[in-house]
Amino acid sequence: MMFVRQRERLRPSLALPVAFTCAVIASGCGQNANNSIGGKIEAIPLVSCAAHLADGIRPIADTRDTRFLGKVTEETARCRGGGSAVAGRELPWVDWPRYYGAGDGPTESFWPTRNWRGVNGALLDLEYERIELIRFNLFDNSGTFEEYINGRPGTSQSGSTLQSWPSMRLPATNPNFTAVGGTGQQLCQGSLIRGRTLSGICNDIFNPLMGSTGTLFARNVE
Repeated sequence: MMFVRQRERLRPSLALPVAFTCAVIASGCGQNANNSIGGKIEAIPLVSCAAHLADGIRPIADTRDTRFLGKVTEETARCRGGGSAVAGRELPWVDWPRYYGAGDGPTESFWPTRNWRGVNGALLDLEYERIELIRFNLFDNSGTFEEYINGRPGTSQSGSTLQSWPSMRLPATNPNFTAVGGTGQQLCQGSLIRGRTLSGICNDIFNPLMGSTGTLFARNVE
């Protein structure tokens, strides 16, 4: 059930890519490219930023074959990481570790606005990957995913804010049923949370059954 917990922590929001993209572009294109030493060098990435902005917001994929795979256009790579990021596009790995400030020490630029573009561009790439991985590669038949997407019937609470799941409650047949709260709100406590249990219950104190013996896995392949 690791994916179930991950998606609770990482809540999908289609607004985030839009906000990040605007921030990434504004941070670079708002800079005067000729107001300091090295301004002419910075002008080339800023032209690429303008071209990147002109392309518009990348839509969330509708089918698995059009998923974002971590590879960006040449103009986007130059805006976010300069020549190093452009050269890295030929490699099989994702592009974002070569963005300004997003990888190891050598990726950090003297110019703060470059690092701002690079780091926010990396976050944008990761957000697209995360949203589309959940959309196309999370197959969960435990009963939690539908509520996560659609919310819980009878409440106005968003599915992404839910903390407990009926399908993850201990059944009355479990020896620890009473210890976690029985028919009321279930909460692991005491000796059940001081160490691992043999059956794996209480890995999540609000969802005692999650990840325990006999529970269904959320898988990333059909």
